[in-house]
Amino acid sequence: MTPPSPFIAEDTLPSSYAELLIQARRSAKRRLAAAVGRVRRTGVRVQAIFAEGLPADEILRAARRARADLIVMGTHGRTGVSRVFMGSVAERVVRESRCPVLTVRAHGR
Repeated sequence: MTPPSPFIAEDTLPSSYAELLIQARRSAKRRLAAAVGRVRRTGVRVQAIFAEGLPADEILRAARRARADLIVMGTHGRTGVSRVFMGSVAERVVRESRCPVLTVRAHGR
């Protein structure tokens, strides 16, 4: 989970930044649990790791800790200006990973 920005429009902010973090964590954990449930129903063994911080850093750290043989991750396929400004988590993971990385482009693209 990338920590939410404290620079969000005031009318969308909860009463405090701490409440914003609590809501973001709850939402991220619900989405993670739902994804794990979908994968388990297919018969695949899965272990979920909830981490908070910069996505590429956390993915690389988790892969090192788990002594991963392979990282599989989705990519949005951004190009051009949006990639320059947004960066690419997948690109950084591919560049810095100690193990192979398989990137999968999102459906419908």
